[in-house]
This record gives sequence, structure tokens and C-alpha cells, in this order.
Amino acid sequence: MPHSLLRSPQQVLSPLSFNLSLTCPGIEGVGSVRFTPVVDGQEMAPLEFTNVLYVPTLSTNLFSVLYLTMHHHFTVSISLDTLHFIRAGQTVFQAKVSSSNAAYLIGNTIPVEEFASLSSTATLPFDLTLLHRRLCHHHLAGIRKLLSGNLVTGLRLDSKAEPDPVCEACKAGKMHADPFPASSTRASRPLQLVHSDVHGPVKVSTHQGYRYWVSFIDDFSHFKAVYLLKHKSEAFAAFKQFKAWAENLTGQRMGSLHDDKGGEYMSKEFDMFCIDHGIQRQHTVRNRPQQNGVAERANRTIEEGIISMLHESGMPPSFWGEAMASFIHVSNRVTITSLQQATPYEAFYGSKPDLSHLCVWGCTAYVLIQKDKHPLGSLGAHMEKCIFIGYPQSYKGWKFYNPLTRQVLISERADFDERFFMHQRHSAPHLPPHCLETLLELPSPPVHLPSMLDNGCTRPLRAISELLMPRTCVALLEAEIRGYTEPEEWQSLPSMHVCACLDTDTCGTVRNARESCTEL
Repeated sequence: MPHSLLRSPQQVLSPLSFNLSLTCPGIEGVGSVRFTPVVDGQEMAPLEFTNVLYVPTLSTNLFSVLYLTMHHHFTVSISLDTLHFIRAGQTVFQAKVSSSNAAYLIGNTIPVEEFASLSSTATLPFDLTLLHRRLCHHHLAGIRKLLSGNLVTGLRLDSKAEPDPVCEACKAGKMHADPFPASSTRASRPLQLVHSDVHGPVKVSTHQGYRYWVSFIDDFSHFKAVYLLKHKSEAFAAFKQFKAWAENLTGQRMGSLHDDKGGEYMSKEFDMFCIDHGIQRQHTVRNRPQQNGVAERANRTIEEGIISMLHESGMPPSFWGEAMASFIHVSNRVTITSLQQATPYEAFYGSKPDLSHLCVWGCTAYVLIQKDKHPLGSLGAHMEKCIFIGYPQSYKGWKFYNPLTRQVLISERADFDERFFMHQRHSAPHLPPHCLETLLELPSPPVHLPSMLDNGCTRPLRAISELLMPRTCVALLEAEIRGYTEPEEWQSLPSMHVCACLDTDTCGTVRNARESCTEL
């Protein structure tokens, strides 16, 4: 297989062994090729050929028909000059036999450029599965509504493949009992009614020592604002900060505050402040949290999102504050069942949100190092390998954590590898196994190098008899790299300060990438 067709090639440093005990010298890499088959004149869904071997000495491409029939339940039917590759009663792809007894796949390879982004390097096809993960595991019905209703900008799928019905990260964070009944009344303007609840203590504190959060949900728009707290007694200070921010932003005065009558809401100072500002108090009956269902459900949704994000990324639990800040940023920009024609962001701010900047939380990112920050001057590396941890307020950029330097930085230029997570020992592309789109099992996590695909190039298949010759290199055999050493366990990271949406403390430890970074 030529190097120019491989996507994400992995260099081979050790000999390879194959299931059919074939010897093949000259193997220099392993990668994958995306192929769009044409069956009976109709273009089908793209396929992913994985474990494709790069052998520079080969003069043509080889395809193992026997491997597909023995290990992937394919049936090959020959009709005149056409080979039909059938699985589960359906023709997946076809090949034409020429007069020289050489078979050629019918279809085209997909160039890497079709999946490229203007501002970052795309490593996965932009389909519903990737969008679901970028939106912090938002439900698929809401994602489809975002697309069909033209509620946001910056989203354009390049694959129509159906998402995997089972998302392990969602199962980890969202399996629960039946929800409480919803209220039948709604506010008619922003800040007419605000729901609030304190969640905690969380067993693992953030790096700054936060163990609680207090949420404020506008009943009209369902826009959420969350503050991190070290103690429950800080809820009153957070409420005053939220009130000043929200009233200044919307031009509306707060009408009522609905809470669960917890001790943090019932201080005399809190009560007198509401009286002085004309804010009506609404409390739940004792031991009836269902009456504060909006805030209770919001906190549960936030907690589920945090668990899903930490589970997928492998980040330590102490990063839950950063995960929550990103979740709040996203959840205000996606649909909810109580709003039919808008997102909470649009209902609160009056404009549609843009989602083109979203990435999978916790993924690997290659962040540009500005020239004046190169460690070796003009000979220094142009990037540093970091972990994407959020969307900083008041900045047009992303927030990253460098586990080597233990610093948090903000930058507007980065390339994201949304397939891999530095804190997952076995992170691999999230492609559904045993489906038509993926014919072979994925290899161990490869080393990612830039790759290119020929535009519309159709590569030949050898006749079946030639595939059994010892001199051939079978391109789609399941290979095992001998001598591979598993990476060492990731150590727990040091403490760091994290900020959720509208944190009560100033996020002073995070600086712009143009300035000096803060050591954690």
C-alpha cells in the first residue's frame, strides 16, 4: 500500500507477525484507508480499511479476501466478472475482474483534505457521534434539532453515518431512576423567577479547594450560571454577584428566588437583602426537593455531564471544576425540552450561539508556541503537547493544561486530536466495532503522523490465487507489533485552580498565552 494513501500512519520499529504465518519483508508502517464503495452503480456509506501495511517495495496493492471470509464473516460471490463481498446478507462492496485476471475495487478513496478544518487538524469524520462528544454528550434528539432547526452556526456534518446506539461515557454518567414530574407554569420574562440549589460536598475537591457549587437557573430561558464554593456559607455572596451580573446584562430586575430552604438560604442577612431589593422568596416544603425540581434536575444533569467527561478523558477527579465550566458553557448553547424554538443562550442573550469552536473535552491538543516563547529560540519547537480543558471567559481562545510543565495556558491557535486522551492508557478512535463501516479491528494506539490520500484513486486487487503466494504482503492482516512496551501509569497531577462559569474568585492563575503561564 503506498504511503500517500495511508491515514494516520504508524511507524513500525519491530518485526510483525501475522495470523496466516506469512513472511513479508520491507514493512515500514501501518495505517488506515477510507474508501467509498459503489454497489450496482449506487454510492454506499464510506468504509474504513484498518491495519493497512505500508510496503514501499510493492508495485501494486494487495487485498486479503481469505482474511475477510475467515475472520470477519464475509461471503464472496463471483458473478461473471464481478466479485460480490457479502456480509449479513448485504453486499458491502464489489470488485471487477479484468481480462488479465486482476480484480479492482469499485469505488474511490477519500482524500484526507475533505476532513480538514480551517483552524485545526481534523482526525475523525465530523458525524453525529463526534458532534455528540464535542457537545459534552448532549442527547441525540437535541443535536438533530440543532441541525434541522438552524439554531446555531458553525456546524456542517461531512458524514451521514448513524451514531453508535451505545455510548459508554453516557452510560457511566446518566443511568438513573425516573425523573420528577415537570412544572406546568413558566415565567414570561428573564429573571422573573430564578431557581437555585447548592450541590455538595464533592468528595474530591478541585485544585483550588472547592467542594460545592451553587446553580442559578432562569425560569424563562433556562440559562444556567454556576459558582464554585469552598463552603456553603458562600452561597449568599454568589447570589449577590449573580444578581448584579444578570440584571446588568438583561436590563431586567429579579422578581422571585426559588430555593429548597437550606440553611445557606435562610440567614437573616440573606432575607434582609431580598426584602431591600424587592425579591420575593419561594421555599419548598420540608423534605420535598421535588418542589425545587428545576434546580435539582439541573444539578443532576451537571453532575452526569461531569462524570461522562471525566470518564471519557481519563482526567483525575480533581479536574471536575474545569469539566463543569465547560459543561455549563455547552449546555447553555444546546436545546432543551422546555424551549421549542431556541436555545437557552438565544433566549437569554437574544442571539444565536456559535458552536464552531467546540472540541472534545480532555482530548490531546498541539498548542502553538509564540516566537518569543520558544525554549531554544529559532530552533525551538513550534508547539507543545497539552490537554484541552475548557473555554475561558473573556478570551477568544481555548484553555489548555500542560502535564509536563504543570501550567495552564490560553491560546487561540491549536490543533486537536479528538481521538486520543493523554490520561487514557488505551485511547483509540471511537469507531463502533463489528459494523459495516469498519471492516477490520483497530490496532493498538498508533503514533500519529500527517497523512495524505490520493484523490479518487482506485487501487487493484490481485486474483485470489495470488494472495496465497509467500512473496506477497497481505495489506489487511491483523498485525501485532512485537517488543511493544506499555506506557507507564499516569501519575496524579498537581493541584491547579479551576473556574466554572461566573466563579466567586477571580481566575488569576490563568493568563493569556502571550504572557507568562502560571506554574501549578
